[in-house]
Amino acid sequence: MIEQYSGDALQDDERNIKEYVEDTLLRLDVPEDKAPDFNGVYQWQEFNYESDRLIVLYFPNKKICYFVEDLR
Repeated sequence: MIEQYSGDALQDDERNIKEYVEDTLLRLDVPEDKAPDFNGVYQWQEFNYESDRLIVLYFPNKKICYFVEDLR
């Protein structure tokens, strides 16, 4: 299921996705100007397989897609 949120909709699932993405980007030392901006409208979908996790973020207003994965 693809979920759509605006930046102020902080539901539990969205908060978890946002924190996960921000923590992952921080560990990778991604510059702030290259990171997703969660203040606008975005769509996300999460895929899990065993202990692997993939988050797909799409920002329709900017037409930008981000893929964040954690392979264990």
